[in-house]
Amino acid sequence: MNVVTPLSNVANPVNTSACLGNTATFTSATVTGGPFVRQWQESVNSGLTWSNIAGATGATLTLTNVTQIMNNNLYRVNYTAAPCAGTISSASAKLTVNPLPVVTISAPDLALTPGSTTVITGSSSPAAISWSWTRDGAPIAGTTNTQTVNINTLGAYQATAVDNQTPGCTAKSNILVIGSESSDRLWIYPNPTTGAFQARLYFQSDFSEKRIVTIYNSAGQEITSQRYNLLNITAPYLQMDFDLSKLARGTYVVKVVHEFTGKIVSGLVLVQ
Repeated sequence: MNVVTPLSNVANPVNTSACLGNTATFTSATVTGGPFVRQWQESVNSGLTWSNIAGATGATLTLTNVTQIMNNNLYRVNYTAAPCAGTISSASAKLTVNPLPVVTISAPDLALTPGSTTVITGSSSPAAISWSWTRDGAPIAGTTNTQTVNINTLGAYQATAVDNQTPGCTAKSNILVIGSESSDRLWIYPNPTTGAFQARLYFQSDFSEKRIVTIYNSAGQEITSQRYNLLNITAPYLQMDFDLSKLARGTYVVKVVHEFTGKIVSGLVLVQ
């Protein structure tokens, strides 16, 4: 013979918060008596009416992919001890659905030349408590809302922010592309130099190119020469490194010849 004990001493589920699109969980209240069966219920009108949630008879109610329309919905669990001990309901618990933050990034300059920089700044509403970044889809260092970009770090940037809500919600920013500005100038820096310097000349083409970089002293004598092969995947401003630290101080000529077109670009570097 089964003895059914009247139900009492219900411990209630507690309010919970979840980010939009995430999962919210309510834990079933315990109850004295039974045996019993559970049935979770939902109210979308502040508890005026309740409806059973299909299949929700376990100790935990899990709501996946919560939507903004579920914000402030109430949830409770009914315990039924059939046939004679009746049904007892827990108090309700509220679901708060926090919207995802709106995250944007911007920079004052989207096209760089050698030696210049731009600062990408991120903003988040609500305010962010942490940041992470990617460039061209790969993670990069940085946990603040800014990234400083130079000619060596061009690419497509995106930020991810966690806002200051409870729980903190996460969203990605727009993708911001920092590229290069075309120029016919031969960039030589640092200049003056103690010997080591780099030369850069703009290149962007679907066709390959060869460059010959030759350095002459003030008497017109050739000091050194290097050849560079440029492909369609080559950076817009290829870094060409030289070191004249073992040579006499003075002014040297840096001459770049486009092997296929014959175009010549030159500049001076002062070695101190």
